[in-house]
Amino acid sequence: MRRAAKPRGERFPVSDRAGFGTCRRRRGAGPSGAGSRMDHRGLRAAVRPRGRGRPRVRQGVRVLGRARGGPRRSQALARAMRGRGGGRQPRHDRVRPRHERGQPGEPHQAFDRRREARGETKEEPMNHRMRYLATGVLSLLFLGLIYSWSNFSAPIGEEFGWDRESMRFVFTLSIIAFCFGGYFGARLNGRFSFRPTMLIAGVLLVGGFASTALVLDAGGLPALYVTYGVLCGGGCGIAYNVIIATVNAWFPERVGFSSGALMMGFGLGGLVLGTAAAAGIDLAGWRTVFLVLAALIAIVLGVTALVIKPAPMLASGSSNVAGSAEGSSEHAAAGKALGASHETPMVRTPLFWVYSVWATCAICAGLMIIGDAKPAALAVGLEAGFATLLVGLVSTTNGVARIVIGVVFDRFGLRAVMASASLAALLGAVALAWSFAPGTRVPGLFVAGALLVGFSYGCVPVIASAFARSQFGQKHYAENLALANFNMASAALLSSFAAGGARALGGADNGDFAVYAAVTLIVVVALVGFAAFFRLLRRNEARAAEQGR
Repeated sequence: MRRAAKPRGERFPVSDRAGFGTCRRRRGAGPSGAGSRMDHRGLRAAVRPRGRGRPRVRQGVRVLGRARGGPRRSQALARAMRGRGGGRQPRHDRVRPRHERGQPGEPHQAFDRRREARGETKEEPMNHRMRYLATGVLSLLFLGLIYSWSNFSAPIGEEFGWDRESMRFVFTLSIIAFCFGGYFGARLNGRFSFRPTMLIAGVLLVGGFASTALVLDAGGLPALYVTYGVLCGGGCGIAYNVIIATVNAWFPERVGFSSGALMMGFGLGGLVLGTAAAAGIDLAGWRTVFLVLAALIAIVLGVTALVIKPAPMLASGSSNVAGSAEGSSEHAAAGKALGASHETPMVRTPLFWVYSVWATCAICAGLMIIGDAKPAALAVGLEAGFATLLVGLVSTTNGVARIVIGVVFDRFGLRAVMASASLAALLGAVALAWSFAPGTRVPGLFVAGALLVGFSYGCVPVIASAFARSQFGQKHYAENLALANFNMASAALLSSFAAGGARALGGADNGDFAVYAAVTLIVVVALVGFAAFFRLLRRNEARAAEQGR
């Protein structure tokens, strides 16, 4: 009597979510059908010898469990067959780095939920987010040219004979258009998608720079208000809001760092590109420089629209708290409060309006020095070359403050960064007023005050992003960020009227002193607003702690 042949089996690709590689399946078990002798790679399967045996490696594949269907292998096969089936697995699903694998014994549905909670998908793993962040920083570097208006206003005003207040109003109008552009950019991004919204922003920006160079001779000052003030400011606001909201969604646990890095690029645009543009204006004229900038902006925004992709929707629990300081009581309290009232619109909360008072006053000081830095530096007695360099240095402190204050927010929370910004604004405003004291001119104090005010101004956009994210969540983050940035519009109007009125009161000799004295008073109001915000925030945290018990 012939002995029965040993049963042959086939290898079966157990999901690596369970922590295994490839197991052998006995003949007749599974969807491949009875009698199957081919493994998922199309190769003849080796036969596992009888007996208990130790796990061993055969043809580079680990063979687990008993040969005759012991409990370890049966459980692994059951997990693999549940919703998976046999057959060939995609390459990226079969071979995955160890840190992306699931826990041993974890069903693939649970692993998918855990991966989605981290913001990962098979198509868009989280390791792509640094590429998106770098692209966002590059694009915001070009958008930061809006802060180089003092380098552009001098040659344009000299050519057409327009005064400083007319040039200042162009900057004010661009800031107002920037705020409205950010709000409509959030609405467009929600209605369409990232790429069409970036296309609209690119058309506005490129059209604004190009038309400023081509039609200003015929249109005069009203044309400058429309081309640079409305088109460039509006396009910059749309792109700014959409890029920051899209990239920050990839960093749910480090929103301070990502916001700071992006806004650092926005702040450094005045130094890197503004200084280069000023040198180009001396060589080729401002019209040629504007046309070159239009072409470069078109290329950069086009690449940004192609590279950056929106992040998947995060789980509700993963986006409630901004920052990575897990041990911070402030973040924990903010998360509890947000879980209870995240559906409340931001404009209906007292916290938003108190914050708006503080932000408006803090931004006002920065706008009054950024929009008039070079003429004021010349008035205090600095040389023309150093005055141009000072504009870049103010932009540098503006950009450095954004990354520094983002890291500080992740570590210490919202109150620490708001206190730092308020203190820097107060010291800078006092130094600026003292540098123009009646009968004296102190250029060193002016430089120190300008740098401090630039640092304070750089803190506010990061604080706005962190405030909107940590207190009101990710769901309506883009719209809330746009509303928080509307404080720039109110600050622009306040700075324009305050500067004009104070200069008129001070007269020709003490006009600059009166302007910066007014800035000091506005910063004092900001300190009062910060105290009220601190008290209201602490009350909300105490209420959230009581609800969490």
